[in-house]
Amino acid sequence: MQHVCCHSTLLLQATSFPIAIGHIETITSLNTPNSDRVAVSGFALLPDINRPADGIVVIDPARSQETHTLTIVAIGKSGFSRSDLRQHWGPHYQYAGWYVEIAAPLDQAAQLQFFAFDATQNRFFRLKGKAHP
Repeated sequence: MQHVCCHSTLLLQATSFPIAIGHIETITSLNTPNSDRVAVSGFALLPDINRPADGIVVIDPARSQETHTLTIVAIGKSGFSRSDLRQHWGPHYQYAGWYVEIAAPLDQAAQLQFFAFDATQNRFFRLKGKAHP
């Protein structure tokens, strides 16, 4: 699984984003030697247009240095097939699955915030809930 890790700054407040359809489902430790890494997964649809998110953006508010800024710590892939979602909620959910690996200890993952990204309109949508180990 290829992932992109970065430490960029987003000049908006997390609470100013609309809510995505979906949520965080699992968080697990990857137990890699000499490295704290976690894998987080869930599902996300962009509201109003009912299509899967183009990506998942992970923000760590604790790393933000100034008011009204958010620090991006990882970007995850979306579009994973989820037959369970399709069966329960319909065809729009078929490819709503997402996955991201994050360089963080398992106990610190709960402070992270997750956003669905719409690349067509360059918009972010908050995912409900928090990652819990």
